[in-house]
Amino acid sequence: MCVLGVVLGVLACGEARGTTFDGTLLSNVATASYFSPTGYRYWVSYSTTATVVVVNPCLQLSKVGSPTVASSGGTVTWQIYVKNCSPTTSAYNVVMYDVVPDNMAYVGSSYAANIFGGVPAPTVKASYSLDGGLNWLAGEAPGGVTALLRWGVTPSLAPNVSAMITFKATVL
Repeated sequence: MCVLGVVLGVLACGEARGTTFDGTLLSNVATASYFSPTGYRYWVSYSTTATVVVVNPCLQLSKVGSPTVASSGGTVTWQIYVKNCSPTTSAYNVVMYDVVPDNMAYVGSSYAANIFGGVPAPTVKASYSLDGGLNWLAGEAPGGVTALLRWGVTPSLAPNVSAMITFKATVL
């Protein structure tokens, strides 16, 4: 399986994708020509140029576990923060993933989502997978499972807006 998951997203084998970085100036020059009744081509003696500055969203992601030391039977509260640190551009359809760590079980009804800023506030939808991401089930994972968790923020995370996901897991 070929995957690249750093800047460009997930790519299938043989697929290529590029990205344009912040601050890049993109220029596009347009010209025109016409034909005379005798078939001679005339070029307009001037052209026009339009320039666009590229501004991309910027996501900061962090995760905190509390307490930082836990024994068997103890519960750890996990908090995942994502912030669009761009001052000008929204990040659309943001998706966060997390895996309940080995030797831990998800605590049912422990999921919460909070949005800090943004009008109107985006919606956070939870889903989970028990088979490593092949099949996704809508809603919160049931208690007692080790699962791949996913949260989608829609429609967008506006500039300087943050989302916080909280869930608990019990140490086995």
